[in-house]
Amino acid sequence: MHSQSRPAAPLGFHCEHTPGESRVLALVDHRPGPATLHAVLTCRTPGLADEAARVLQRALRVPADAWNSGPLEELCARLPHGAADSLRTAVGRALAGAWPVNGTPVDGIPVDGAPGREDHRHGERGHGDHDHGERGHEGHGHGDHDHGDHDRGERDHGRAAPAARLAELSGPVFRIALLREFHVHDRRALLKAAADEGWEPLPADQLGAHDRQDLIGATQWLAEHRGDIAGADTLADRSQAYRLTVDEDDELAGWSREEVVADFGAGWLRGAEAHRAAEPGVPGEPGDPERPDFAALFEVDAPHCADPECGEERCRWHLTPRTAAALHEALRLLARRAREDAAVLGDRPLAPGGLGEKAGVFTRLPRVTFGVGAAWRLRFARAVESIGGDLRDGWWPEPTCTAEEVALHLAIEDARAAVEAGAAAGTGPIGGGVLPAHRDDHDFDACAGMFFQDTDVLMLYDAGLDGMEDPEDEVNQRLGIGDLRPAAWFEPFLNVTPRDEDDDG
Repeated sequence: MHSQSRPAAPLGFHCEHTPGESRVLALVDHRPGPATLHAVLTCRTPGLADEAARVLQRALRVPADAWNSGPLEELCARLPHGAADSLRTAVGRALAGAWPVNGTPVDGIPVDGAPGREDHRHGERGHGDHDHGERGHEGHGHGDHDHGDHDRGERDHGRAAPAARLAELSGPVFRIALLREFHVHDRRALLKAAADEGWEPLPADQLGAHDRQDLIGATQWLAEHRGDIAGADTLADRSQAYRLTVDEDDELAGWSREEVVADFGAGWLRGAEAHRAAEPGVPGEPGDPERPDFAALFEVDAPHCADPECGEERCRWHLTPRTAAALHEALRLLARRAREDAAVLGDRPLAPGGLGEKAGVFTRLPRVTFGVGAAWRLRFARAVESIGGDLRDGWWPEPTCTAEEVALHLAIEDARAAVEAGAAAGTGPIGGGVLPAHRDDHDFDACAGMFFQDTDVLMLYDAGLDGMEDPEDEVNQRLGIGDLRPAAWFEPFLNVTPRDEDDDG
């Protein structure tokens, strides 16, 4: 065995924060073996640990003869003496591009698949830096993050070891994907705000001609550290949460063989714009089979008074023409997309979690349906059309089976989103120029309360209740839910009149 250490090089520096302390870790490559994590320093202030990681990251990127020790010494003055000495030592190693390997890696766990040193300098970033290229942040929103549950009651189970896999973690793990869009209207204000928060732009040789000031980096920095951003308007701020479970073959992002992406659905404004272009006019025009005359089908009188407790018929809640039009439009678009997505998917099952699929309608269904085939998906599209047919014929939508229940829940969500998008864009409600206004317009909470016998089907979205769709399941039997397995989704409820089998809605 050789007595001397093998050549090694630091690849990056990262922070680990716990309620009691924060650690700065070095990711060290010593080919041909796997990369390992080594502790650099420990302190009790997360902000100081973050700054230390950024100082070390800069030391990896600049030549030793161009290093400015001012920020390092300023930070060391605020750190405990032991941590300051460790930081100075680590900076020297980062500038030299060499790291001793005779130290013990953190928990002795190697990190497989770490990038090489050259790859790291041009792409992989440490904690506090931002990975962005010529095209900006497309497709993945603001990033996908794996967050463990830090509930105090579960601390005794032990913390996650570095490079652990999902099956090795004792507590629940949640993936939270964020999508945020910003319009920068004051570049100077935004750059100043980012600099005040500790942000530093990338070196000039790493910036493209489209963004010489690293404006995108400053925006991302502020998005991670603050709520509102000075000099920018927030155009979109959406999130998606999903619990990872071993039973569904989920895995942590670092171990995933598939790209981790999130589907936030199509844009409502674009959908409305395309719809108007394809079908001129407005909903509610008499004589148009695609646009029923909702004013006549759902005629309502003005309320008798302003008293919410009034028992007069005119003062009770009504499904108004504008609400019916919004729901009908949402169902029409949902049915069309379901047919298109069914054609794309065929009999192929959705990936676990559904986050890697582009077929948006079926990723919105409970996970118990992810393994169904093309025939089932087409039947679901027909179920959507059947509910739309109720509105087209002037009736309140009445689900007759589980598939129709789920379709109506999705349509209420979509109608609400479309109305909110129209209000934000100033385009007004669907049919606003033709359909009469009423105080009950777009009361989608009331719709959800009026249209369903119960909301048992929504329990299928709770990962903690996996298996409850089976009538033999204990929870199912205790609550008297019935068969919610996909094969039973189209069986008529016992207390409603079944639809005509030949009726496509």
